[in-house]
Amino acid sequence: MNYPGSGCGGKIELTCDKSGKDETPKYNRVENGCTYILTWNTKHACPVTSGLSGGSILLIIFFVSLFLYIAIGMFYKHKKYAATGTELVPNIDFWREVPGYVKDGFSYTFSKCKK
Repeated sequence: MNYPGSGCGGKIELTCDKSGKDETPKYNRVENGCTYILTWNTKHACPVTSGLSGGSILLIIFFVSLFLYIAIGMFYKHKKYAATGTELVPNIDFWREVPGYVKDGFSYTFSKCKK
């Protein structure tokens, strides 16, 4: 970083500190009588490790559970009741009523917000 007209510049050197301590930046040295260098030992300079976040794990669990719910439910209804077509969907009567429940929920919420 050079400052206009000064002919001088500055650097910040970030060093990985895996101990988890964040030290304050330290004035280290001057190079060529004009370049100011700060060193900072911080955990934030360490490379990011790969892995799944908590949200990613929850999404995986949700979609796998949803798939199993539908697949096992369809298999069960086909074997036990010889259902075909849309009647294979588990709890089909409930799922047909969901849009109405959502509409009622929004109507109720908006009516309470208007008051």
